[in-house]
Amino acid sequence: MEAVSFRDALTAMNPTRSRPTTPASTRSAAEVISENMQALAEATVESHYSSDSRFKRYGAVGRVRCIEDAQYHLEFLVAALEAESIGQFVDYCGWAKILLNSRGIDVSHLIENLEHLRCALKSKLSRKQFSQVAEYLQAGIDALPDLPAHLPSYIAAERPHSEIANAYLNALLRFDRNRAVEIVLKESSRGLGVKDIYRHIITPTQQEIGRLWQLGKLTVVHEHYCTAATEVVMAELFRHLVPSGAPRELRLMAFCVEGERHCIGLRMFADLMSLEGWQVQYVGQDTPTSSVLRFIAAEKPAVVAVSVSVAKNVRSLTDLIQAVRAHPECSRVKVLIGGRAAGTELCKRVGADGYAECIGDAVELANRLVA
Repeated sequence: MEAVSFRDALTAMNPTRSRPTTPASTRSAAEVISENMQALAEATVESHYSSDSRFKRYGAVGRVRCIEDAQYHLEFLVAALEAESIGQFVDYCGWAKILLNSRGIDVSHLIENLEHLRCALKSKLSRKQFSQVAEYLQAGIDALPDLPAHLPSYIAAERPHSEIANAYLNALLRFDRNRAVEIVLKESSRGLGVKDIYRHIITPTQQEIGRLWQLGKLTVVHEHYCTAATEVVMAELFRHLVPSGAPRELRLMAFCVEGERHCIGLRMFADLMSLEGWQVQYVGQDTPTSSVLRFIAAEKPAVVAVSVSVAKNVRSLTDLIQAVRAHPECSRVKVLIGGRAAGTELCKRVGADGYAECIGDAVELANRLVA
């Protein structure tokens, strides 16, 4: 395996938070893995290195990076276990396959690494705990050979307004924020609605930036610049818009759960709700649950919109909604969830009031929740 670190590819993600230790008899597999993650990762790499002499050429630095990679496998395994979603772990395996393939690493190396990880877990977990974990690992291993090794562009020629989206993307990749603003404002002046600008230009461009980053074709500097520039573009666009709906007394709070830093989609939703006449408090990324509870109790928003894009932050979402439901002054607020890690099944499991796959649906759903 090449000395490539998942840390380099996932710098925007926070490490798994430590959790209180519970008695061994009641600990879940996820808790045991979380408490022993470093040791498990080291055992996995030791086993893998011992089985293949080719690893020696990567030296001490390569070994450290392989341990980091194993820790990421474990973090996403823990997230899938907590979400009770085998599919979530399979999705992560698919993501890892594409990442490694872009760096010339064959999927067989990833499969071997997961097999060594399984051995390390078997030695640490109880028979019951391992039985559950093995099912997740085997699902990933079985799926990997048939999962795609490449991602198609999110700005395909047949998509609506793809020419404009590509022009916008190219402006961002040239670090030309002014040109990006000009492109969007020009389309707005020609009559393209803000929903369509968000849906067909900004959203696929952000997805394409993520794809290029995953494939190693963009640096972290590029990715951060594009995201920051897009926030400026959205602010400029919003400044030129006139609310289409009459002012309403309804309040909306929009934020990302603790640990979550992906907030462009949430920002677009907040803008659209403002244009509908809602009083919107857009908070943004990585919002502590304790602060959320104080805000809801004081401001009494009708709806809180919560975004979670990274699978391992689902635990934060679960804890948040449990805290909201348990708080006497917050229990009546409607909770709307969205983001790449959200879904209909998750909505039911965590007790949210609704899930929206896209920002257009989210606007309609928020209005329905208070109808």
